[in-house]
Amino acid sequence: MQFSWQPSRSLVFASKPEENAVNAIGKLGVFLILVGFLAVGSAALYGANASPESVQDAAQVAKSVGTAQGVGWIVAGIGLVVAFAGLYTDLHDLKTVGPQRSALETSEAAVNARKVPKEAEPEFVCSDCGRDISADDKVCPHCGALIEGE
Repeated sequence: MQFSWQPSRSLVFASKPEENAVNAIGKLGVFLILVGFLAVGSAALYGANASPESVQDAAQVAKSVGTAQGVGWIVAGIGLVVAFAGLYTDLHDLKTVGPQRSALETSEAAVNARKVPKEAEPEFVCSDCGRDISADDKVCPHCGALIEGE
């Protein structure tokens, strides 16, 4: 059973894997990518707008910006790996669970379509057109020939 968050923030339970486009692992990966890129961008903006008073302050700002950007890229990379893991899981589920279910449903439908109930099985054949008729017919419903009783 999978869980998914809808825009209304309510928890939805899904029994079929193909009901959700992205699973929770993929969503976490996308979130981590977003946070990583925000950290990189914020650090760059901070470094560009900083006005250090001394050389030591400038060195400290550069070190802080470099650290923040490094952490941001690491978080974005981890998010990318997690997102691909979620995508792999979704594709694996679609490849293994989906075809089995659809093949099973298709084969059941084909078998059920071929089944003829015992009471509907034909017992008589029209001598003129050769098609099936019921025992109660006085005239062939297909060609209109009169049925002679035995």
